[in-house]
Amino acid sequence: MNSEGSILCVGDIIERKNALGLIQAFSKVKSRFPYAKLWFAGGIQDPIYYKKVVNEIYLLNLKENIEFLGRLDDVELRKRYTKASLVVLPSIQETLPMSLAQAMAMGKPVVATQVGGVPWIIQNGVNGFCVPPNDLDALAEGIIQLLGNSKLRTQMGNQGQKLARALFYAERVAEKTVKLYRKVLKS
Repeated sequence: MNSEGSILCVGDIIERKNALGLIQAFSKVKSRFPYAKLWFAGGIQDPIYYKKVVNEIYLLNLKENIEFLGRLDDVELRKRYTKASLVVLPSIQETLPMSLAQAMAMGKPVVATQVGGVPWIIQNGVNGFCVPPNDLDALAEGIIQLLGNSKLRTQMGNQGQKLARALFYAERVAEKTVKLYRKVLKS
């Protein structure tokens, strides 16, 4: 149930998530893939920043290619992950974003910036591309490479899913937690 050429970005529309930069990078993607779609799933926390983002969409003639979905419940978000070709996170500041763990668990390759804990879970060239923050050319190039190569998307998505199982599944987390408690209790 993949919507070929659909890119999902999960996170509120705020400056540190860098929606504006993603819009600018996406304009380069659209020149290569005219029917590509960019979906934003997240709330509007900063109306002034949101207005800048919308103005940029109109300025770059991307209105037909970009959709703001708002905040989605778990069922709807899962549907969007399933439909997306890839997930992108262009943040300039992060910790360890849940959206990347979710994307990996759903078998989706990721293009994200090298901020916070992102490089810990996105292994560049293995389960996605990890690019420098604010490097819009590298962000666009990572998206273009994945949109243009379904085999690479599948391969990276599968690698991400394996890593997600090893790191994030409840049984695995519980196992690690028990080991840690046992170690602490022995000291």
